Amino acid sequence: MILSTSRIIAGLLFTGLCSLVAWAQPPQPQEPMPAVENMHPSHRVLYFVMRRGTEWLVQAQQPNGLFHQGLNVAINVQLEPAHFLHQAEAAAALAKVSRLTSNARYHAGAQQAMLTLLSSTKADQQDAKLRYTFLPESSLNRMASAGALMRVVHELPVPVELRLKEAEGLAEFVRTLQQPDGLLQNGGAVQQVAATNDGMQRQYEGLALEGLAISQTYAAAPWKTEALQKAAKAYVQQQLTLVTAPSFITCFAETYLRTKDQGCAVAVFNMADALCNAQRAAEAGRVEWAGGIMLSVAKTSAIAPGASETARAVSALCDAYRVAKLAGDTVRMEKFKVAATAGVQFLTSLQFTGNGVEHFAEGYQPRVLGAFRTSPGEGIIRLQDTAECVLAVSTYLSDVCGVALAPVQAQPNK
Repeated sequence: MILSTSRIIAGLLFTGLCSLVAWAQPPQPQEPMPAVENMHPSHRVLYFVMRRGTEWLVQAQQPNGLFHQGLNVAINVQLEPAHFLHQAEAAAALAKVSRLTSNARYHAGAQQAMLTLLSSTKADQQDAKLRYTFLPESSLNRMASAGALMRVVHELPVPVELRLKEAEGLAEFVRTLQQPDGLLQNGGAVQQVAATNDGMQRQYEGLALEGLAISQTYAAAPWKTEALQKAAKAYVQQQLTLVTAPSFITCFAETYLRTKDQGCAVAVFNMADALCNAQRAAEAGRVEWAGGIMLSVAKTSAIAPGASETARAVSALCDAYRVAKLAGDTVRMEKFKVAATAGVQFLTSLQFTGNGVEHFAEGYQPRVLGAFRTSPGEGIIRLQDTAECVLAVSTYLSDVCGVALAPVQAQPNK
């Protein structure tokens, strides 16, 4: 399947695309690296998968700090500009890898993206402690964007005080959205719009709580712990879909790791078990689908699993693994590790590697090298897919495999 698709793409490229201008590939300085020769062979492979994906994000970054959305490789059509939340995902991926690898280039790129994204926020006129995005709420949910931006700031290695203050303003905004029952709720016109799409609304709430939980990294506060525990008790009583599960798993996992709240652990285990049940096994004629996780459709569907959904699920399974490890649940530890490993292997098969781009024109290769396809057999590259895959692989290596990704002389901040 993949081979035949590559031949089709190659034919299209050589007949009409060889003369097109390629994106500029930045020079690659000799940077310090971890002792890759001492890594387990499978970990070494994944390390370079992570680095290739991160390099693609770096070369996709524009002078203003934002990222190209991607392109349809088969016909060389650039996709529509990436949504704010996808830009934040890419910034978070760069920030996390910069922290884990102590890479100055990645750190600079993450900071540039973060500053551009934060420039779309403002302090509330009535309460200067509150901060939120000022873009029209019809195009960007303030609740979700607040959570996404908090994550970007707190994925960085030791953010500066001003950025932390801005992130705290976003946290305070999310705090105002929590209702007495523990659920989050938008107000005004957005509430009416959200009522027509409860599934999307739950995703926004999950992103906000995920960001709030991660904001405890550098700005822990008792009120945050209380709000998160209150939210956990409320949301476990809701009918959360698989699409919403990854963000809630991360939120509840981070809360459990700080509080040992058993209710959070139970919620994490239940949702993580559901993710495992949604994972595709090897099937005749669909071997390349094995390991993919289906969140939006049933796993028996004829639709191929996607990169973004599988990557989000893998990241959540890594968080669930940490909870099971702290709780001493060895059975679930192994279960979640096996599922995450299969998911990472699936993601790896979607990446454009050196061998996978050699049939493209030489000047065109940097545009695709390191990026992840949307799904098996597809020739479409999207920013959110590569960002989520980089996050998943880096999280798997650091949190499940315990691999040190930074040079020995520059271990990252935890």
